Amino acid sequence: MDIGILREYVEEWDNIQCEIDDLESEQSDLDTEDENYDEEYDQFQSHMDSKEQDQTIVNDKMKAHESIDIDDAREWVEAADMSHLKEEVFQAAYELDVQPETVEEAYAGTSDSDEEFAQNYANMMGCVDANMTWPHDCIDWEEAAKDLMQGYMEEGQHYFRYL
Repeated sequence: MDIGILREYVEEWDNIQCEIDDLESEQSDLDTEDENYDEEYDQFQSHMDSKEQDQTIVNDKMKAHESIDIDDAREWVEAADMSHLKEEVFQAAYELDVQPETVEEAYAGTSDSDEEFAQNYANMMGCVDANMTWPHDCIDWEEAAKDLMQGYMEEGQHYFRYL
């Protein structure tokens, strides 16, 4: 999933919705007593049908490209826009089925490997001192990572806690 592409779809959808809103407000200005009312109403309805079809096309393109509907796309775009995290973090979260509203809470950072992630986590928690060779060089970091990863998931070197 690409947040930038979702943003484009949401903007296109919103622009069409603005046009629909404008058309609806114009409809209320139609004079039912006017001799051309039927013709004007038919023209209005044709424009409305066209705009609604445009929205359907946008939604179908989005579902085909990103397998997501407009409401979910808007949620992801808004969450990314309100966050200090990079869009690539949200893209990774999406792939892992993390909910957009929990991305910041679940996000644990980046690492080149699970072993590096485990070492950084152990250092951050004060479990080991990275400046000391012992016991740091005696720890089986591959095994420590396997154990730690029971509570984490990774996509594109971005790590998230299971919530």
